[in-house]
Amino acid sequence: MKTAVVTCALGALTWTCTAGLMTSDAAAGVAPDELFGLDALSGNIVVIENPSGQSGVVAPSRIIQTGLGQLSDNGSNVELAGGGGRLFVADRRDVSVFDASSGALQGTFVMATGTRGLAAGNVDGMGMTLFNWTNRDELELLDPATGTLRQTFSIAGVNVPTGAAFDPATGEVIVGSLGGAGEIIRIDPVTGQITSRVSAMNRDYSGGLAWANGNLYGVQPFGSSRDTFQRIAPDGTFQEAFELSGAFEIAGIAALPTPGSITLAAATGTLLLRRRR
Repeated sequence: MKTAVVTCALGALTWTCTAGLMTSDAAAGVAPDELFGLDALSGNIVVIENPSGQSGVVAPSRIIQTGLGQLSDNGSNVELAGGGGRLFVADRRDVSVFDASSGALQGTFVMATGTRGLAAGNVDGMGMTLFNWTNRDELELLDPATGTLRQTFSIAGVNVPTGAAFDPATGEVIVGSLGGAGEIIRIDPVTGQITSRVSAMNRDYSGGLAWANGNLYGVQPFGSSRDTFQRIAPDGTFQEAFELSGAFEIAGIAALPTPGSITLAAATGTLLLRRRR
C-alpha cells in the first residue's frame, strides 16, 4: 500500500492528512484502465476498454473525433500521451490537448523539438509533466498546459527510439528502442539516469508504448489493415496479444484510469473519494 497526502474535508473545514492508497484496481473496486490509440490516417483516437481482458480481434469501444485529419507521418514523428484526464496528440512539434472523456479540444502549443516518444505523469516537485523523447536523443520535461520546457537530459544509448510510457508505480519514463534486438529502457526523470534496460525480444513496438493496469503495452504495426497490441512483462517477454479491427494506422498509444472510486484508509478513518482520470 502506498501513502499519499490528501486534503480531508468536513463541511467548510479542510485539513491535510496522510492516507494509505490501495493501488489494486480490483481491491479498490475501480474499473480497469482504458487504452487509447492514435490513428495517423484520420487523426482520431480509438479507445479500448480493459486491455488486460482482451484477446483475438477487438473492435474499439468508442472513437474520439479530433478533427485533426491525417497526420504528417505515421510512427516516428507522431505520438500520443495521457495524463490528468487529458490526451496529448503530438504531430512533429505541434501538440493538441483533448479532454479524454468528452473529446473537446482544450488547447494547443508548439514544442521546441520534434518527438520520437511522448508520455505524461507526476514528478516529485513538478507535478503533472509531459515527457518528450526528442529526435536529438534528449528527454525533455515540459509543462503540460503550455509546453514550456522545465528540464532537458541528454541520454546516450537509446538507439532508434520507438515510443515512451510512464510507470506511476516507480515514477520512471519507459522508452522503447529498436537498436540491436530491441530494448525497453527505464529512465529516472529526476536525475536523467538510465535505471534498467531489458531485451524486447526482437519485437518492434514502433506503434507506441503505454502503461495500463500495472502492465506495459506495446503496438506492433502491421500495415493499414490491423495493428497488434501486446502486453509486455517487466523482463521484456511477451505475455498476451490482441488485434485491433478496422483500417487504422496506430502511431502512438496512451492509457488513463477509467473514472471510478478508490478507498483511502486514513488514521482518522476511511475516506471514499471519486477518482478522476
